[in-house]
Amino acid sequence: MGIEYFIIGISRDGAPTQEDVLELFSPYWTEKEENYYFLDYGKEVYQGLIVHNECHFNIDFHEDNLAVKGVTIFKPCSDVKLEQAIFQLIYKFPMFVTYPSEPLLIITANFKCTEMIKEQYPELIENLTVVSSFEEYNSLS
Repeated sequence: MGIEYFIIGISRDGAPTQEDVLELFSPYWTEKEENYYFLDYGKEVYQGLIVHNECHFNIDFHEDNLAVKGVTIFKPCSDVKLEQAIFQLIYKFPMFVTYPSEPLLIITANFKCTEMIKEQYPELIENLTVVSSFEEYNSLS
């Protein structure tokens, strides 16, 4: 996919809390600064090389500091556990994931998110991909 993943909440209503997000990334995260985290999924050998499956992410909040507005993952690693956590965010909550690409790709697995995009941001419909399973989501990467 991209060098950064942007997981964006479409609504404060039904948005995850910080605890919800951290639970999905558990037990692999360590807080480095306020709302900035290190993810370490360990090492693996790939084509004879040791690969460090690690990256960083931060959490942005709505004004009330309770509801998560978005999560940015910097230099995402290739560990499937990261992709599973991202899928859970876009499945359980009205959120979508996107990343720098041409053409723009917006992915969600949440019905409420899909409906809100259709109502509030109809210009994004042509870029929207709705997935119904982790396998379908993971096949896009």
